[in-house]
Amino acid sequence: MSNLLTVLCNLIPLAGMMWLGWGAFNLLAMYWFENWVVMLFTLCGVAILYKRGAVRIAPREVSNVYAFYGVGGLMSGLLLFFGAPLFFGVPYDFWREPHMIWGVVGLSVSHAYVFLDDLSVGHPDRRRKSPGAIVNRAMKRVPPFVFAMVVGVLGFAALGSPWLGVVVLAVLKTAFEVRLLTPPVPPLDPAAK
Repeated sequence: MSNLLTVLCNLIPLAGMMWLGWGAFNLLAMYWFENWVVMLFTLCGVAILYKRGAVRIAPREVSNVYAFYGVGGLMSGLLLFFGAPLFFGVPYDFWREPHMIWGVVGLSVSHAYVFLDDLSVGHPDRRRKSPGAIVNRAMKRVPPFVFAMVVGVLGFAALGSPWLGVVVLAVLKTAFEVRLLTPPVPPLDPAAK
């Protein structure tokens, strides 16, 4: 269910590009806000699982989330919201367009579902994920986000936000998220044969 929801929610920015004229900066602004949502859900999930008596979480893991998402978010935000208008002539308020909220809300819905799934809300028979697993999944999002910021802002913006390039970026991001949420298939037990 989470994979289907992830794909559907990631179609919202693509629809915005097709019908509302969003470009690379609009898409990257949504992804920037989405990363703050991921950080919030990650830290809330860790706190709730810790409070429920889950395995102790190392303070270093939580500080890594703050460091990577906080510092990375600040640096990429400066590039996106101040560097883009200065160097690429984008209006300073490009991210304040009223319809942009639907992209941010849509992308946040899929992360809210994953958050509830991690806590096994409504699934008493399922094992909850450990705080460490939730932190590790969030940390795996950092390198693709940095790549998207560099390629998207510096590459696509310099080329005038080519529609195909931005779509490819959005599709790769969606595929990465689906892969990140898909649990690994356990190896076959040779004794079961």
